[in-house]
Amino acid sequence: MRLLCLLFLIGTLSIPGAQACTYFDASTDEEFFRKADRVFAGFVTGVEYRRPPKGSPQTSEWGTGSEHAPFGWIFVEYELRDVLKGPKDDPAPVVTWNLYFGGCGVPIAAGTEMMFLVSEFGPSLTDEERKFFPDDAIGMLLVNSPMLSPNHVGRDTEIERWREIAQRVQESASPKEKRP
Repeated sequence: MRLLCLLFLIGTLSIPGAQACTYFDASTDEEFFRKADRVFAGFVTGVEYRRPPKGSPQTSEWGTGSEHAPFGWIFVEYELRDVLKGPKDDPAPVVTWNLYFGGCGVPIAAGTEMMFLVSEFGPSLTDEERKFFPDDAIGMLLVNSPMLSPNHVGRDTEIERWREIAQRVQESASPKEKRP
């Protein structure tokens, strides 16, 4: 029995791609806050899985936007609540990758409140890659986007912790980086 457990463990650890997401070079909430273009609390009103369109890449190519194309995308709609970084305009859909072992997707469910850390789509996204997303989608959820407590005291405590992170980041920013 011990031998079977050992063989199972060795086999599991040697599966290609069986590792945590390494796409983002951040590990703390503060580092993810710095990387994000937008940070806000929001109530998730809808999630929708979309299969990759015909003709989409069938292999993952890091740095091209097709990393997870074979697995599909999750589109997220939300009610905007507390904005800690970025514009306070109306909410536009964001996306995350489909969850799979070792992937960079964010676990998300309709009817929950979460802290959205969003990396806006940049100029590196080609027109071909952009067609996979809703026209009005603003960006991709970063992997450190947590669900918030359903308890109002817990939620308020978590929001306050993120406000403190925002304050520290603002205070440590160079004068050129500081936002009004």
